[in-house]
Amino acid sequence: MQFPAPAVYFPFLRGSYDVNPNLKLLGTDFGNGAADGHAFQIDSEYPRFVASKACSLADAPERCVMESDLSDEVATTALRAMANRLVLEHPQWFSLVDAGLRSSLFEPVIWLDQDPKANLDLLMRNVQEDVAIVAWDGVRDWTAYIHVCSPSHWAPESKIGNSFVQVHAPVPGFEKINPASAGLVQGMIHKGPFVRFVWTLTDDTELNHHPVHAKSPIFTGDEFWLRYERQVMIGLPEANAALFFIRVGFVPAADIHKDAAIMDALRTTLYGMTPEIRSYKGLQPGWENLMRKIG
Repeated sequence: MQFPAPAVYFPFLRGSYDVNPNLKLLGTDFGNGAADGHAFQIDSEYPRFVASKACSLADAPERCVMESDLSDEVATTALRAMANRLVLEHPQWFSLVDAGLRSSLFEPVIWLDQDPKANLDLLMRNVQEDVAIVAWDGVRDWTAYIHVCSPSHWAPESKIGNSFVQVHAPVPGFEKINPASAGLVQGMIHKGPFVRFVWTLTDDTELNHHPVHAKSPIFTGDEFWLRYERQVMIGLPEANAALFFIRVGFVPAADIHKDAAIMDALRTTLYGMTPEIRSYKGLQPGWENLMRKIG
């Protein structure tokens, strides 16, 4: 089976780090062709992602999949939206037949008209993205569903049931964004779809960096990688909810060094980080080793 190469992103090109959402419309050109407009990116890393999800779910499913006041209406709406998106974006691999999403990538049929929560789980086991569902009841917002197997040094179980503000409270400086949080949630539901990125540097390419077993990088080896989360937000206004996709990607240091402008942007961004941001990103323990590599 022929898969395309993974898309590549450099989220630090502005040369500074801040906590602003920096939302772009999904489809903004980042140099990856059609993939930049896809909520679901399917590429040569597909087998590795699916295998990693299977391991994470077998090891500790309670740390990967959870729900909080997730209604059948929201679950069904989310499932159908994802199925329709897969057929639209990847018709060579997905089709809808008799209320069932069928794929040449995996055997199970994803049924859209029965047991939506079980079928959500089945679908998410077989795509590269992780997902959260944010719900709104007219008074409060909360994280109603999480299916996350590749967290980046954060614990999915600490996010379930929490509001947008609570989810982002650990981010240094995020208190500046709090007054706009209600508008951001409503934008996720009623506008977009949007894409944004968060990133760090790491000394391995393991997908599951749950804090239970992930260690902060110390950068004593010869190589390091840019690790980014591509986050895509798709509104479900008919259900007062939104899909929040998370896709991890890696870029080796060698590819960053190839372009002087990209390397300069990374160097400038790192030098401008406060100790609080370094700590939040897990960079503090190996900071001196990293900066020797950066120059």
